[in-house]
Amino acid sequence: MNEPSVRILPVPNGAKAILTMTFDDGDLATAKWLDREFETYGLCGSCMLIVGRNIGDTFTENNPKAEAYREVFSHGRLEPQAHTMTHAPTPALAWAQGEKEKFLLNNNRENYVYELVRSKEVLQRYFPEYDILTMSSSNNTLSRCSFVQENGELCRDEKGNFLTVADGGAEKVAKENYYAIRQGVRGNQSTDPACDNDEGGSWRSLKTHRFSDGGGTVAGAVSWLDSAIADGAWLITLCHHITADSGDFDFEKADAFFAGCAESVKDGSLVCMKFSDAVKYIRERQNAVLNVGEDGKTLTLTLKERTADGLRLPYSVFNYPLSVEAETPDGKRLLTLRPGETAVF
Repeated sequence: MNEPSVRILPVPNGAKAILTMTFDDGDLATAKWLDREFETYGLCGSCMLIVGRNIGDTFTENNPKAEAYREVFSHGRLEPQAHTMTHAPTPALAWAQGEKEKFLLNNNRENYVYELVRSKEVLQRYFPEYDILTMSSSNNTLSRCSFVQENGELCRDEKGNFLTVADGGAEKVAKENYYAIRQGVRGNQSTDPACDNDEGGSWRSLKTHRFSDGGGTVAGAVSWLDSAIADGAWLITLCHHITADSGDFDFEKADAFFAGCAESVKDGSLVCMKFSDAVKYIRERQNAVLNVGEDGKTLTLTLKERTADGLRLPYSVFNYPLSVEAETPDGKRLLTLRPGETAVF
C-alpha cells in the first residue's frame, strides 16, 4: 500500500493569508468599541496592555480595572497580551530626543524583569484562562546590554563612555519569556519565522504594518490585505487608540478597514486570528511530527519537546487545531488535528 502524503497547511483551513490585529497600550474605551465592531464583522484581535497603567503592577482581588477588561474579553473577540509594565524606555539606543540619561537608567536587569516578566505574571494572574505568549516592545525595540551602576550612578571608563554588561539585556529576557515579539520592522510577515536570528521577520522581531503609516489611508491598509493574500503572508497590524476623530485610524476609517477584512475572511482567502492563536498554530506547525500508521489510515501528530530557539512546547498550551492535508489514492482530504491526537482518514 502506498503511504499517503500528508502536510500541515501554512494557514488554517487552506486560506491564503493570516491576519492578526494588535492594539497597543490597551485603551479600554478602544477595546469596548473594537469588541462591538468585531461582533459585527466576525473578526478578532489582541489588546497589548501596558499592565501597570491599565490594571496595576500587583494582583489584588476585586480590581475594578481588571474586571472591566475581563468583561470585554469574555465575549471571545479580544484577548490580553503584554506591552510591558509601564512602557518605560528600555532600548539603549533611543536617546535622540535628548533623554539619554533617562534611557540609560532603565537599562539594567532589575528593570528588564519588571517591565517584561513581571507584566506577564500579573496578566496571567488576572486572566488565567489566557496564555500570555506574545509581547510588543515599548519604543519598538529591545536593547542588548545592561549598564554598570554603582550607588545609583552609571559608571564610565576613563574616556567618559558608559560601561555596559554583556548579559544580553532586555532582548535576552524577552526571548526567555515569550514565544513571539513584535517590534518595529515594517512589512508583511512570513508564515515561517526564523528561530536562529534576531533580524526583522524572526520570532524575536516580527514585522508589522501600522495604521498611521503612509498617511493612514484605508486604501493603504487594504493594500496590505491584498499583498498578504497574494504572497501567502502573515499580516500583523499595529494600531493605538481609536476615537471619533483621532488615533492611528478614526472610527470611520477603522470601520471601513474592518469591512474589507470581513470580505476577505468571508471568501476564504484570509483567516483572522488573535496573536496568541496565530503563534500557537505556526509554532506547532514548525515543530510538528506527523506519523502515518502501518495501516495507512491513521495519522498521529506530536510536537518536538523544544523549539529550535530552546522554548518548551507543553501540550497544555500548544493545542491549537492544525489543518492537515492528506493525499490518498481516493483524493485529498482536509483533517483538523490537535497535537497529541490521532485521526482516521
